[in-house]
Formats: sequence, structure tokens, C-alpha cells
Amino acid sequence: MAPYELRPLLEARETGGDLAYESAEERDAHPNRYFYDVPGGVFGPFPRILLEPRLRLEMGENRAAGDRALARTRVLIDSGRVHKMFNYRVELQDSREMFSGAGRDQADALDFRQAYLMLGFDRGIWGLKLGRQEIDLGTGRLVGANWYDNLDRSFDGARLVLANRWARFEPRQWAWRLDVSAASPVRAVDGEWNTRHDEPDVFGLFYSDRRGFPFRIDGGVFVTATRAGDIAGELGGEGREVLSTVSAAISGGKRYQEPFVRSTRRAVPANGSWYRFPPAGFHIDAEAAVQFGHRGPDRHSAGLFSFRGSYVFPTPWEVRVRAGLETASGDPDSADGRSGTFKPPFPGDMRDRVGLLDLVGLRNVEAITIGVSFGPVENFRVGLDIRWLRLQEVSAGWFGASGELREDITPSGPDLGREVDLSGRYHFTTLSGKEVLIDGGYAIFEPDPQDCPGSGLVQGLYLQVSFRF
Repeated sequence: MAPYELRPLLEARETGGDLAYESAEERDAHPNRYFYDVPGGVFGPFPRILLEPRLRLEMGENRAAGDRALARTRVLIDSGRVHKMFNYRVELQDSREMFSGAGRDQADALDFRQAYLMLGFDRGIWGLKLGRQEIDLGTGRLVGANWYDNLDRSFDGARLVLANRWARFEPRQWAWRLDVSAASPVRAVDGEWNTRHDEPDVFGLFYSDRRGFPFRIDGGVFVTATRAGDIAGELGGEGREVLSTVSAAISGGKRYQEPFVRSTRRAVPANGSWYRFPPAGFHIDAEAAVQFGHRGPDRHSAGLFSFRGSYVFPTPWEVRVRAGLETASGDPDSADGRSGTFKPPFPGDMRDRVGLLDLVGLRNVEAITIGVSFGPVENFRVGLDIRWLRLQEVSAGWFGASGELREDITPSGPDLGREVDLSGRYHFTTLSGKEVLIDGGYAIFEPDPQDCPGSGLVQGLYLQVSFRF
């Protein structure tokens, strides 16, 4: 067995038994990434219907809508193996927003979130997805799925996947993988079928390689282009926005396999014998990206750098300490005819990297995080994170999590303030594959008294329950 095939086998206990995830860190950041692709588990060779209801309560001052309840129901219909050359999947989604004051930006009545045809040999090296689909690549900083969002983004387009190892139309335990995409984001409109598209269109090439055990190398090129030429320049004039983003990332680390005595922990078969392993060791996640092109008549050049490291101690509570840095460039001069604020194409859920309150996104920002988490009982984990938020360039302004420029506050200096996040998650899976996921969090943001004068404390609380059966 090759090292990159042995790695997920050894770490399956830590990641809930799912051999697709390489670490607990990846599963925490992308809880839905491989859920639909488990061969012989959720979906086998026969048709199957999956139901996923979810309810979330939000309270606090971090959103214009105020306190509200969000309900989302997904129904996924999988054809199974229609033919050795193709199958199809259809996912219906109904998103509701209740008891909210203003906004109502998370509601979209029953609509198609995914509906695609999968072409390719069941045991071949290629597959082609045609139609409406989710795209979640790498760390998700550039193009990813936002599982927390009540609507969650989907695309209409085509995606060609090449990989060295497949199982039932999906790459499984692959050594290398190449994704080539051409798609347009779907515009979610409540009260009508989602047939229109937002801008920009995205064309991407993303490669992942696991052969450098115990590390994984990712790299990608994404080109985004608007269709309309209405992007205003700093010195006047208008034009299209065409941006190219080139990224490279490395993730992984050493996991120490030593005897583990806690009897409630799941055992993992290795070399024909049964052992118990603590998830001890370190894990790193580093990514850098450069972006160039033009925004309207202005030339554009920007960059992003991210690093996160963690260490898990071989203790019964699996104590994990972590630290991270997220930095994305800002525009130092808004009147020189050059754009310098990094603009991630379609970022996924970044709450675990820049804060639960969604106060900032990966634009003109610097976020430093230290944290600790532990699992006092089986299937339950609680964590505490402290984040310091700063602007790269004060003149470029404060951008929110969705990329909008905040106009309600004008910082006088780079320091935005400090955010403290407390979160917890309970995950349970029955022998028949049914899942219950309960997670919640409380966050408080204290603005910097000098650089953000006149701003008060911001608090937020949420509780979410999800079912899958």
C-alpha cells in the first residue's frame, strides 16, 4: 500500500471514519465536502433519496436582520449506477427566513441547488459533470462552498475531473487530481425559479497531489470575468473586470501512531491488526495567491497569504492548540488608477479563520488567531479562539464577509479590534448511516478605542441542528 493510501486509513478514526478526509482540520472546515461521495455508504449502485433538514437560531447585533430563525431542507436524489458511463444527481433546496426584522437575504423557496449529469467510466480516470453543481476546491479560500450560509452557492457549468483512482463516479483515495471548471454562479431569487446568473463567470484549473506524504500540495489558476462593462475606474471611465488568480498551498503534518487506552474511541484496522491511535501530532496549512488583471480601466495587482498550524496532544481529551494568520492586500491609493485590494473569486465559509461574527472577509484584512479546543466526551468538541483584526490599508476601507464595503463605519487607523469566539459541536452517526449534528457558538467583538472610536461591543449567538437520513 502506497503512503498516500495508508494515510487516510490511519487517520480514519480521527476524522469520523471517513477515508476521504485527510485530517480533523479539513473535516472541521469542510463538513459536507465528501458527504455525497461515500461509495457503498450513503450511495451505492441503486437509486437513493437523502433528506437533510436544518434549523438555526441567530441572536445578536452582527447582522442587519437582527434576531431570526433560518430553516433549510435539502432533498438529494441520486440515480445510482444508471449505466457504466453515466449517472445523475438532483438536489432540491428550500430556504426559509423567519422572525427577522429587516433584510431577508437568506430566503429562497423551493428550487434546484444541484442538477447535473455525470459522464465517465465507473473505474476510469476521468469524469465530466454537466449542469448545476457545487464547486469546493482546496482550502476553500478562493473557490469553496459555504455550508453555513442558508442559501449556499451553486454554479451552472461544466467540470472535468481527472484522477488516478475512482469509485462510483467520484475520486477516492487518489494520489493526484485535476479539476477543470467553467461555470457561472446562480443567482438565488426568492419566489421564482433560479434561472439567472450573477457575475463574474469563473474559469479554473486546480491540481492536488498527495504523493509527497505526509503533505499535500495544491495549486490552481482561476480567471474571473464580468460580462458587463460597468466597472468604474478610480480616475473615471468604465470597463469589464477580468482577474487572474494563481495560488499554491501545502497542508498536512505528522501524526504519531501510539497505543491509545481510551476504550470509547473507535479502533482502526492497520496491517491486519486492530490498534487504537491518539490523534497526536502537528498539522499545517499554508496558502499564497497572487492576483492580476484589470478592474474597469484600472490595472490590478494584489496578493493573499495564509498560514495555520496546530498541534494535538496525546491526551484522552485530545487537546488541540492552534495559531493562524490570514492576510489579504488592500489598495494603498484610491486615486492612482491602480487597484490593489485582493478579491477572492468565490470564497467558502471563512468563519473558522476570520471570526464567527462575519465582520471581515479576505479583502484588505489581517487576522491573527490563537485558540484551543478539546473533546471532553465522545463526539463532542468545544473550542475557544481569540482573534485580532486589522486593516492592511486604512484608505481602502473595511470589507465585510461577503465582500461589501462597509459604509456605516470609517476606521481612523488599522486596528479594528479583538474578537473572542466560543464554539461547540456534537456529531453522532448511527450504524445505519443517519447523522445528527448540533453546533453553536457565542462571539463578542471589542472595537479598538482609538482606531474605531464611537463603536460599541458587537455580540452574536447561534445554535444549529442538522439531520441527515
